Amino acid sequence: MVDVGLSDGHGEGHRAKVLESGAVAVSPVGWEATVGRASFTRPADTNNYAANDVVASTVSDTGTTPLLGLTLARANGVGGYITSWRVTTNNTSWVAALRVDLYTVAAPTTALTGDNVASAPKFANDGEFIASFELPSFTTPTGSNLRRASRDDLRIPFKPAAGDTKVFFRYVLLAAETNEASGQAFNTVAMSDGN
Repeated sequence: MVDVGLSDGHGEGHRAKVLESGAVAVSPVGWEATVGRASFTRPADTNNYAANDVVASTVSDTGTTPLLGLTLARANGVGGYITSWRVTTNNTSWVAALRVDLYTVAAPTTALTGDNVASAPKFANDGEFIASFELPSFTTPTGSNLRRASRDDLRIPFKPAAGDTKVFFRYVLLAAETNEASGQAFNTVAMSDGN
């Protein structure tokens, strides 16, 4: 390996490690990145959220509709690592940060709460639960009409249920939110490495 200086053509200097001529790079055989996408719209109301409330597409607590799926495995039942996660909303007044709860199934054994209801994890669902992680506060890029929160430092192992390629998720508020909009939209993009 050789340490070299690079330029992006705009006066910004960067350093990188590159292979010397004739060197061979070894990487995991068969591993590839997968990008999963999901969108939902919160209910058509402006009911304030309390800390620990779920943000979802419906107030239903049937255990199916609050959980959305992202295709993050390249084959049924094949695991990998979630490496990045981004959520975007069309409401530029939204403030509160979110926690992401991950599951292996769309319909956990015991029903989970829906939108604007306090999150209440269930012991019966523990075998279907993958992990939780927190996103930072939402920010608005200059001149933009959206707000975004993202993490690109993740390494969360997952394995979908047999016969599935999806990881299922829900959002939970880390603080109260009073700037919700009726029918507010949320887009999610996540990336994984898998074999």
